[in-house]
Amino acid sequence: MNRIYLDNASTTKLLPSAALIRNEIAQTYEGNASASHSEGKKSRILIENFKEKVKKITGFSEHDVIFTPGATYGNNLAISIGSSRGRILTGDLEHASIYRFLEIPGAVSIPSDKNGLYNPELIRETLQKERFSLVSLMLASNELGTRQNIEKIAEIIALSSPKTLFHVDAVQGFSPGQWFKSSAHIDLVTLSAHKFHGPLGSGILLARSGLGDLDFIRGGGQQKFLSGTLPVDNIAATVSAMEEVWKLRNTEFEKRCAEFTSILESETKDLLVTCATSPRIPWIVNVSLPGLRGEIIVRALDTMGIIASWSSACSSGKGGLSRSLKSIGADPSRGYIRLAYSVFTTEAEVSETARTLSEIVKNYSVVL
Repeated sequence: MNRIYLDNASTTKLLPSAALIRNEIAQTYEGNASASHSEGKKSRILIENFKEKVKKITGFSEHDVIFTPGATYGNNLAISIGSSRGRILTGDLEHASIYRFLEIPGAVSIPSDKNGLYNPELIRETLQKERFSLVSLMLASNELGTRQNIEKIAEIIALSSPKTLFHVDAVQGFSPGQWFKSSAHIDLVTLSAHKFHGPLGSGILLARSGLGDLDFIRGGGQQKFLSGTLPVDNIAATVSAMEEVWKLRNTEFEKRCAEFTSILESETKDLLVTCATSPRIPWIVNVSLPGLRGEIIVRALDTMGIIASWSSACSSGKGGLSRSLKSIGADPSRGYIRLAYSVFTTEAEVSETARTLSEIVKNYSVVL
């Protein structure tokens, strides 16, 4: 069997259609979109058309579309917009590109519960006690797969602290079934193309109109908040992937992912799904096995042709339980790994993974 790739929360395979359009645009649109000549205007019109497509897909018609070099860049930009106004409130499950802003004096982190969820009422209480300019939380955990009740949290922020901006890192939740039910009360949203089968080095920040015009990246002023020549070909591939994945990550896909996880549970001895009873995006599943460290399991899988991860790619290599696992009180006697399916994952691949995991547990000595 060919190598089985189950690290799609880290990065996904570029869709052939997106690769094709990227090459086509690169060959036919030569002009810098900021140039005043006809070729520049041609590129500029194309980019504006892509922005309208993004608004239509996401439902954020009242927001500006800002193309970024990726989610880390977009998250930093969103936090910079908020922190320029005052203090920020975030949580202990967040991506490093958000969590590291807790180094800023006055920044506060709220804890998650054992189910990998933030308590909306705790957020309400915190906002009633203290003043913050921005709340920044994930739509879905990149490590646990748990989906936060963003809609409820957005309502609470709007009622408890109307002047507070709300930023959502939606990198892991791009699908019709997991997307926001409404854009109301959500001011900033981050997306990353390579998490939905688009190109690396490309992302989107949706920013509600009227948030100001500060240049956080100074230069030629090509976009609101940041400068830099826009890569028309990468933007074209990003929007192409958005359109196609929005169709591919449908109800049937989510049902198939749930079935994949059921296969893992039924065919792998002693496997437990982390935060199994919590609302989760179905294509990311964190599981644990007894007697082995997560990194040992992942390395063993790799030698057997299966690609997985034992924490988020941005924090791997740091040993021990990850910050997210510590936050939920994970059992240190078990080894935790993350498996993430894609639209290309098959039942046969998942069954082979379950068989291989059982073999690893049976044959490897206890390594904790």
